[in-house]
Amino acid sequence: MARVLNLYLDTSLVAQLTSVPGDRSILTLTEAYLADETRLTLSLGFKGEDNTIAYEPKTRQTKIDPYLSNLLPEGRLREYVAERDHVHPEREFELLRILGEDLPGGLIARLARDDGDANEPIADQEPTEQDDPIKFSLAGVQMKLSALKDATGGLTIPATGKGGNWIVKFPSERFAAVPENEFWMMTLAKRVGLPTPEIDLVDVKSIGGMPEGIRNDLGRALVVKRFDRAEGKRIHMEDFGQIFRVYPKDKYKKANYEMIGEVVWREVGEEGFADYVRRLVVNAAIGNGDMHLKNWSLFYPDGRKPQLAPIYDYVSTLTYVQSEGMGLNLADSKRFEDVRMESFIALADRVKAPTRPVVKVVKDTVEQIHAVWKEVAKEAELPKVITQAITDHLGRLPLLRQ
Repeated sequence: MARVLNLYLDTSLVAQLTSVPGDRSILTLTEAYLADETRLTLSLGFKGEDNTIAYEPKTRQTKIDPYLSNLLPEGRLREYVAERDHVHPEREFELLRILGEDLPGGLIARLARDDGDANEPIADQEPTEQDDPIKFSLAGVQMKLSALKDATGGLTIPATGKGGNWIVKFPSERFAAVPENEFWMMTLAKRVGLPTPEIDLVDVKSIGGMPEGIRNDLGRALVVKRFDRAEGKRIHMEDFGQIFRVYPKDKYKKANYEMIGEVVWREVGEEGFADYVRRLVVNAAIGNGDMHLKNWSLFYPDGRKPQLAPIYDYVSTLTYVQSEGMGLNLADSKRFEDVRMESFIALADRVKAPTRPVVKVVKDTVEQIHAVWKEVAKEAELPKVITQAITDHLGRLPLLRQ
């Protein structure tokens, strides 16, 4: 028997995901959404010419449509959710059903009621009850949960995950000082001028409502204020895996920084593109080898016009992985040491942006990084091996010597 997940944006039904026998599913956009000339933006991945929708439904086996698949967690968090709800971690329809009340961005996925009208506004419906209390969906590999902050500043993991306005990113059992690393790289980026959400470091033991199975003896966690939640409202967003309709397993393979830049230039404009260039320079400077498609996002404060989302997942990976690359190609290379001014001139040429403003942004950002890193290196509560690796990296990088 077919089951249907109704997909809502704001309060309107925009799509349905239908599960059919054989663990297959198909995503369809509603006729009302397709006919609405003032429609909210669900995804640039569905965008055609002249505000049309260029999407053909396709049956998927086990996995769901890549737009939806990218909303689900990966790695240990996916395994944790699957174990708690007794489903196989590869059965993505079931994972979306479980996690649909607190997906990243503005989308809500809710199992259709047998006695309900599919077009009934979501505000008039009650959420589907689930047997297991912990429900959360934060895309990515790192172990992280949604949390609520009270008036005294304390953090509590809510029983359902629904309504959390902070993200708690837990320490790694494998790598040293990952939360501290991200805190200080985000601090550096903020001082350089990048839009950064509010962040803090807290002792894991101070967080209330921790579910079973998550260690609290590894030190401090990074907490990040969610920019897709504001005053109780969901703000829609999507990452570039969704925009390019690429499954998470291909987040390092199916695109490059020029392709992201083309979308930013076309959809966000010159100011957004300058911000994008600045972000690329910062990530090259700190040695972030993990800036794949899912670590770049657009968000939609007005529901329609995209902006570059505030930054997230800025970590220096120099001491964690044996890689000298940036995650994706820039000017046909991932190598940090191949990132030069010429790389950004080629980027500007590719997107048909004027070169002079791009060169100025790069030079100004390089100058700021040199000044800011001297401050951060003194302040940062990081293992010396990490700060020294970044200092050495800045000395080697041709871009930072220009």
